[in-house]
Amino acid sequence: GLKDMTPEDLSHIEDAVGVALPPGYKALQLAYPSEIPPIARGYELLHHPFHVLNENRSVRDGTLSGMAWPQSYFVIGQDGAGNYYCIDSALEEPSVLFFDHADRSFREEAPSLSAWVNQVVQFHNEAQPAVQPDVFAAASRRQKRGLA
Repeated sequence: GLKDMTPEDLSHIEDAVGVALPPGYKALQLAYPSEIPPIARGYELLHHPFHVLNENRSVRDGTLSGMAWPQSYFVIGQDGAGNYYCIDSALEEPSVLFFDHADRSFREEAPSLSAWVNQVVQFHNEAQPAVQPDVFAAASRRQKRGLA
């Protein structure tokens, strides 16, 4: 199984990537929010040290042909489609940025790491409701509208 992040892992990642991580990101990794569904640990908020290191190495190793990845930008997640979620590690309280690989642009996705956690939880709750007693009613409504 994938183990939780330790302070040693974080130090190793900082050394390997050449960044000093903001306190808020370290705290988040060391007390990873239980409400974040397991699938998100491989996507929006990477939690396994190997994944975190791997994604940060890959953006720096020239996979983004012709583009130099900003040194202080640290990948915290990815969407499975070649785009990344990152923070500017030079900032004490960074916002979460979305990197679009199609036009190689960064845009703000969430104003803070805590806001990002809330967005991820909300997204997964909406995508896969834990309890959906209404599923049959919804399906029959779709049939009536001719959508099923």
